[in-house]
Amino acid sequence: METLNENIARYKRKYYFNLFVKGSLIVFALTIAIYLLFSTVEHFGRFNSSIRGFLLFSFIASAIFSMTYWVIIPLLKMLRVSKQISDEQAASHIGNYFSNINDKLLNTLQLKKIEQKNDLLLAGIEQKSKELSVFHFPDAIDISENRKYIRYFLLLLFLAFIGFMIDGMKFFTEPTKRIIRYGDTFADEAPFQFELQNSKLKAFKGEDLRIDLKLNGNTLPKEVYLITSEGKIKMQQDANGYFYNFQKLQKSEKFSFEAAGFNSNTYEIELLERPSLLSFSANLIYPAYLGKTPESLKNIGNLVVPEGTQVEWQFNVGKTDSLFISFEQDKTLAKAEKESNKSFLYSKQLRASQNYTVRLKNEHSENKENITYYINVIPDQYPKIGMETYKDTALYSYVSVGGSISDDYGLSQLKFFYRILGADGKPKTEYKSMPIGIQGGSVAQNFYYEMDLKSLNLKPSEQVEYFSQVWDNDGVNGAKSAKTQVYQFKLPNETELRDEIDKNAQKTTSQLDKTLQKAKELKNEIKDLDTKIKTKKNLDYNDRKQIQDILQKKQDLEQDIKQLQEMNKMNEEKKELFEDPKNEELKEKMEQLQKLMDKLMDEETKKLYEELEKLLEQQRNDPKLQENLDKLLNKEENLEKELDRALELYKQMQYEQKFEDIKNNLEKLAEEQKKLSEETDKSNKKDDAKQQELQKQQEKLNEKFEDIKKEMDKMEKMNQELEDKNPEMNMEQQEKEVDKEQENSSEQLKSKENKKASQSQKKAAQKMQEMQQQMQQMQEEMEQESKEEDLDNLRNILDNLVKLSFGQEELMKEFKNVNVSDPRFIDLAQKQLKLRDDAKIIEDSLTALAKRTPQIESYVTRELSDMQKAMEESSKGIKERKLGVAAGKQQSAMTSMNNLALMLNNSMQQMQNQMNAQGQSSGKKKGKQKGQSLGELQKELGQKIQDLKKSGKSGKQLSEELAKLAAKQEALRRKMEELKKGNQMDKNGENMGQQLSDMIKQMEKNEEDLINKRLTDQLIKRQQEIETRLLEYEKAQRERGEEEKRKGETGKVKEKTIPKNLQPYTKTKEKSIEILRTVSPALNPYYKKEIDKYFEKIGK
Repeated sequence: METLNENIARYKRKYYFNLFVKGSLIVFALTIAIYLLFSTVEHFGRFNSSIRGFLLFSFIASAIFSMTYWVIIPLLKMLRVSKQISDEQAASHIGNYFSNINDKLLNTLQLKKIEQKNDLLLAGIEQKSKELSVFHFPDAIDISENRKYIRYFLLLLFLAFIGFMIDGMKFFTEPTKRIIRYGDTFADEAPFQFELQNSKLKAFKGEDLRIDLKLNGNTLPKEVYLITSEGKIKMQQDANGYFYNFQKLQKSEKFSFEAAGFNSNTYEIELLERPSLLSFSANLIYPAYLGKTPESLKNIGNLVVPEGTQVEWQFNVGKTDSLFISFEQDKTLAKAEKESNKSFLYSKQLRASQNYTVRLKNEHSENKENITYYINVIPDQYPKIGMETYKDTALYSYVSVGGSISDDYGLSQLKFFYRILGADGKPKTEYKSMPIGIQGGSVAQNFYYEMDLKSLNLKPSEQVEYFSQVWDNDGVNGAKSAKTQVYQFKLPNETELRDEIDKNAQKTTSQLDKTLQKAKELKNEIKDLDTKIKTKKNLDYNDRKQIQDILQKKQDLEQDIKQLQEMNKMNEEKKELFEDPKNEELKEKMEQLQKLMDKLMDEETKKLYEELEKLLEQQRNDPKLQENLDKLLNKEENLEKELDRALELYKQMQYEQKFEDIKNNLEKLAEEQKKLSEETDKSNKKDDAKQQELQKQQEKLNEKFEDIKKEMDKMEKMNQELEDKNPEMNMEQQEKEVDKEQENSSEQLKSKENKKASQSQKKAAQKMQEMQQQMQQMQEEMEQESKEEDLDNLRNILDNLVKLSFGQEELMKEFKNVNVSDPRFIDLAQKQLKLRDDAKIIEDSLTALAKRTPQIESYVTRELSDMQKAMEESSKGIKERKLGVAAGKQQSAMTSMNNLALMLNNSMQQMQNQMNAQGQSSGKKKGKQKGQSLGELQKELGQKIQDLKKSGKSGKQLSEELAKLAAKQEALRRKMEELKKGNQMDKNGENMGQQLSDMIKQMEKNEEDLINKRLTDQLIKRQQEIETRLLEYEKAQRERGEEEKRKGETGKVKEKTIPKNLQPYTKTKEKSIEILRTVSPALNPYYKKEIDKYFEKIGK
């Protein structure tokens, strides 16, 4: 039974397959037939768009219907997707085909459907099934019967051939094209052909497109028109045909051609879009060291930025798939990062100026024109520095530099570099640097720096080389620097220094003499005015004019005195810098002379001139004016004397200084000559280079000795200019001997007789030493004789002054007991005149002595003038019988005499102390032993006491020894008392003062024991205590002295004024420079740079 069902199923499949084959042939034939029909109809009918559209859609509808009905449905049933025919229908079809089967198959199928089956029925069904199984049901369908449809294909092929014969393939293609493009208008075929030359009808929005047309045919029209939605446009003609330009297309455009009544096909221009840049922004992130906040620029492509700026671009685009940026100098093409369909990002740090191009691209094209901009990168410029320098050519103690520094963005540091070059120009030290403070944030500023040369301990002929260097704050490339040219400051050599000091001394002498002459003129003018107005009641114009002239001349004189003081100070400071102060006494004299010059102007005189200026405003001759002029006359006379004294003292000091210099130079030259002698003796005469060097050294020493001889000539000339000349120093013979030995050594070195040359050099050195020793001895003798003579003169003057004081006192008492009518009055007047003459002698003697002795203070000479004037007025009062006035002036004279006596006594003690100090100094030089201090003398005294105690002496011999020791102890005690009175104690003040008092008391006890002949252990113990405490005190004093010396040297540093050419660099910035400092940091760097240049110009 299962086999029967399968047989029926196979039949159904073949049945539907046959329908599928048959339907396919029918559909294919029917479709071709309809196509040929519609093509033929359109070919001959050339229907309009509506009918062509109907034909197209009818063809499509028939094709779809026939395909569905004849092909798709049988196929679906064959695949059993759709419902097939029933088994009964199939059995009926099979029975109709097989005559032996008839209704058997149908009956068998019907029996199978009976629900209640018995065995008999089942057996019947089984029997019939076996009978039908011999038949193959699919054979009932003959697929070959479909061949009959082939004849229809042949008919269709015949019809197609006829159409081809009519117009070739156009018979089919042209109608087909017109039907498919039913919406287009197709012109009638013309006797010529429209040939469009454009290969592509594509254009970009907003751009032009040229349409080129060519006509082919036997008969060509004269004019061709372009038909668009805008109308009919005549085309232009050229050698290649016809053309027309569509300008700035904004949409797709359809067009056709018309000529001689014929129309071409319709064409359509496809409109494309290029990529476009809609907008962009540039975010500028400046280097951190500039301190500028980031800023954003909109649609600004040309940039001006500082070097190192990070630029972040954001491009807003349209119709863009990718964006590239190319940089000209870097020669790179960078692809921007796509943020979205409408935005691209790119970032770059800018280091150099260059063009950059933005390129956009999409599937159709790139942007038509290059988008190119320029980046102007402002590099961080090198800093600038300009410097001026001032060299202290007076004292060679400092170098000042000043200048201006600037940078486009800021400065980081400024340094001053220096090094020392030797006399030969070769470096002695490496460059050292000193920082100069600056304002780091400022782009332009001034600087000033002063270098102290004293700390370098430069020697003559050496030089210091220096320059300044500044660094900027470049945070991109690293700090850049600029430096000034290298300057040099060379110290003169010893000869130049000596000549310079001599010239300055001559200038000072000339200035002293000039000031003295002006003082004399001023004194004479005051004296003349005083005499003239004594007889006048009122002052006339000429009198007032003369007073004005006096005031003006006094001002000029004061200026000259100030200049004189400065000149002398400057010269002495220069000497101290380059000359060793071996002669302390000479140095002290110079200091005393400077004090004398400093006291040339006193406050009292200034007040008198101020009072004179006030009195000038009065018309009448006020008695106060007479009194004022008298006082001024006295002051100017004193000034004249003091200037005269200062001039003579200065000349004497210069002589002594020259003497000291020559002596020291001789000592140095002798030592150099001696060293050269030793070197010559050890040298190898075969060494030519060494031999030439020895010759050069000897020539230098010869020249140095010639310089010394010239200096000695100068010294002799200086001596001749003195009022009280020094003893002449005749050394011509020694000079000749030195010259001879030096000449011999030079000749012998040339002859390579080194041994003989060494001997000659040695003799020359010895002769120089002899000259130096002779000068030293002469100097000591002159100083000693001069001081002894001055001290004797001062003692005589003091004695005469005391006698004069007593005489004036006795005369005053006698005048009290007489009246003007007393006969004794005339005798007393004669005595007063005699005292006045004696006072004049004292004055002359003291004046002469003061010119040689700087220890005599200037107020001594002033007091002397006051005494002399008082005695003059006293004599005048007696002459005029004005006893009251005379007595008053006598009392004034007495006061001046007493004052003078005290002053001169102090001066005498000072001179004695200096002589004692000189004696100790001489002993030290002769014996080359250190001078004994008080502590050492006390120790020596203690040792003698111990020795005396052990000696066992007694009686008169013991008494004499004890008396000597007591005298020495007394002398030491008095020295201690002088120390205490002079307040020479260390910084502990009261503590050290108390120690001195205790030691003095112990010394007094020692004196008492020695006088009373008590040589006890207690005396020796007390002596040792004094010795120990005194040595401790002297140690403290020495330390204090060294400290004070250091302080003194520090205190002597002259307060330097800033040189005029450098003063602008120390002042506050000008207003323009201040404006520059306040320029906004956001300002464009280019304009900021231009502003820098502008203010730099106006700031000069």
